[in-house]
Amino acid sequence: MDNQNEAEEKKTRRGNFLEQIGEELINGFITLLGELFIYIVFLLFSGTLIGIIFAAIFFGWGILFLLLPFAVLIYILFKKYNH
Repeated sequence: MDNQNEAEEKKTRRGNFLEQIGEELINGFITLLGELFIYIVFLLFSGTLIGIIFAAIFFGWGILFLLLPFAVLIYILFKKYNH
């Protein structure tokens, strides 16, 4: 009987170990996706700012007035949904 109980305990321990490894892998993957999302958003915003500076230098400041309505739209949307 003791051998059977020990065998069942080993199976349970092994199952718990595999379950923990699976949970850690899933949590790590979710964390990685979150960090990638943050990096992508950062690159989008920095690319936009660099593009505006580039346009202002090479095409004159008049190009900024073409971008102003989009900036106002983004500000309004940010203000509306950021509660």
